[in-house]
Amino acid sequence: METQMRKSALVLAVTLAACFTMTGAEAAKKKQAKAAKPVDAAYEWNVKNVPPMAAPGAAKAAQPAKAAKGSKKKKA
Repeated sequence: METQMRKSALVLAVTLAACFTMTGAEAAKKKQAKAAKPVDAAYEWNVKNVPPMAAPGAAKAAQPAKAAKGSKKKKA
């Protein structure tokens, strides 16, 4: 019984070690890929200096609606 528990503990320890090692390797790959990404100077300049365009239908929605004209006749 004691031998079986030791084997189970060993298998669990090896499995956990493998999982953490893979996670570290994946993080290193992502970090390297992010650092190797080329920088587009024109795109970066546009992001900083060009204001975003409004949506096509937003121009009408942004204007306030005109109030309806009332009748000029006075009620008696």
